[in-house]
Amino acid sequence: MSASDDDFEPVDGTFPEKLAHMLRVIQEQTAALEADRAAHEAAFADAEKKRAEAARAGELGPEWRIVQRRIDTGRTTFADVLSGADTSEEAERLRGMARQNLSRLRASWEESLDDEDEPAARAERAPHLQAQGLAREAQQNYDEIAAQIAQTLRDARRGGQW
Repeated sequence: MSASDDDFEPVDGTFPEKLAHMLRVIQEQTAALEADRAAHEAAFADAEKKRAEAARAGELGPEWRIVQRRIDTGRTTFADVLSGADTSEEAERLRGMARQNLSRLRASWEESLDDEDEPAARAERAPHLQAQGLAREAQQNYDEIAAQIAQTLRDARRGGQW
């Protein structure tokens, strides 16, 4: 769980105070998720800029140089190249290379998953597995909040604190 798990502890007070606390926790968690999303978006944009510069310089091979020239002139997009919408010969070759590289990468991740007992191995697990773990944790946090709200509502009904 996160460092803010203490926020999920029931609080004393009236129903409106308890509800306000839970809403504040939800807002804080949402703000933290938005900050993470923005940071990842900025990192992706920076990585994309570096990739484009390397492609223009020919550092990524002749296919990327040609495709980047087409991206720069608006005849295709990075997303079209990866999705298959760009059916040019160079884009086809790039997708083939990407499939091979992803297969090798996935195989190396699966090998490292055999060492799950080691903390370092868990930290280096495949990004999709890390994302699944984070999603599970977020769902657990929201489930706890929902349960606390439901309990607060039941308590308020019994105590007549409406």
